[in-house]
Amino acid sequence: MKSNFIIYLLDPTLTDDERNDKTSHLSILINEEERKRESYRIENLRRRHNWLPFIVELVKAYATQGTLATAVDKAVVTKEAEKKRETDKKRKRI
Repeated sequence: MKSNFIIYLLDPTLTDDERNDKTSHLSILINEEERKRESYRIENLRRRHNWLPFIVELVKAYATQGTLATAVDKAVVTKEAEKKRETDKKRKRI
């Protein structure tokens, strides 16, 4: 077993049984760390924020204030200007 050989290189005074015990112990520790990492990954997935309700409320607030159409028009104009700049850059490269 490769891990026994590595442990032997680290401490050649250990007997075969001691090396096996140490290998088993280290394998258990590695498995526990992998389990912890998986539980952390799952917990992080749960903590991600769902932005959809916030966005819906923001749009409702704009609509209530009567500024939704203005905000949309401004966004459209900004996006069109961005696209125009990009196409101008591409034309200059050619």
